[in-house]
Amino acid sequence: MSAAKNGRPQHALHEHYSFLDPDLHLDGRAQFIELVRDLSSGLALCVELIHSSNLTRAAGEGVPLLGENDAERLARLAIVSANQLKQAADNNIEFLNELVHQKRAPKE
Repeated sequence: MSAAKNGRPQHALHEHYSFLDPDLHLDGRAQFIELVRDLSSGLALCVELIHSSNLTRAAGEGVPLLGENDAERLARLAIVSANQLKQAADNNIEFLNELVHQKRAPKE
């Protein structure tokens, strides 16, 4: 075992990184916020790489960062990631709506 990471002992060279305090790892809202942060960062990077490659290709100056096939694959990854984010948001909305409906229901 090596040095502690996020307050936990490290058991391998690569371990899941979390921005959350260990006490928040089971909090669904905190997990969703962390997911939004991770996916939005990844989406921004994908779009920036694709955009830069397209600009370089259109200008005909230099070699683009990505070939056309790789840019297409990265665009597909961005689409799938955005859909995952939407699904996670839909799940959270459904959960919150159910909570509100349960609170409103007459108690017997």
